[in-house]
Amino acid sequence: MIWRSTLLNTFKEISHGFVSKPFSFPFMFKLTYLPSYVSFFSLVKVPPNKWVIADQAHGTSIYIVGKEKNKIWPLIAYKTDALITQERKRPLIMFFADCIPIFIYVPRLKVVGIIHSGWRGTIRDFPLKALTFLISNYNLHPKDIYLGIGPSIHSCCFEVKEDFISQ
Repeated sequence: MIWRSTLLNTFKEISHGFVSKPFSFPFMFKLTYLPSYVSFFSLVKVPPNKWVIADQAHGTSIYIVGKEKNKIWPLIAYKTDALITQERKRPLIMFFADCIPIFIYVPRLKVVGIIHSGWRGTIRDFPLKALTFLISNYNLHPKDIYLGIGPSIHSCCFEVKEDFISQ
């Protein structure tokens, strides 16, 4: 299955999506997931050496993707929870279970990005900090930025205690 934002779909120059089986795979490479890697590759049609995979840390680190590429394997952005780039044909890959994916697009500058917003990052205002970073580093106005919010866990399937709610 592939989920796409209706808003971001209006921009034909970018591609985005949130995938599940048969296209999904875990962060750690395992041969048992080879069919999923092949399915994902056939979906994005970009060689793995151009992929950028976030090794998420449930923190507040932002990784700016440049022209660097590996020879065969994807580039790993260690301990980061936001990927941003102006590079074309650079799939930005993050993994989400119950956390919220936030897709970013700035048409004027062709900047794309994705934010991993788990509860730890959310209570530390990480999504807002990432957007503030974009605004200040790329000299943007908030109206320049388009966001797509991906699927995440729903209240019917997740229970929290009072100490969490108070945060």
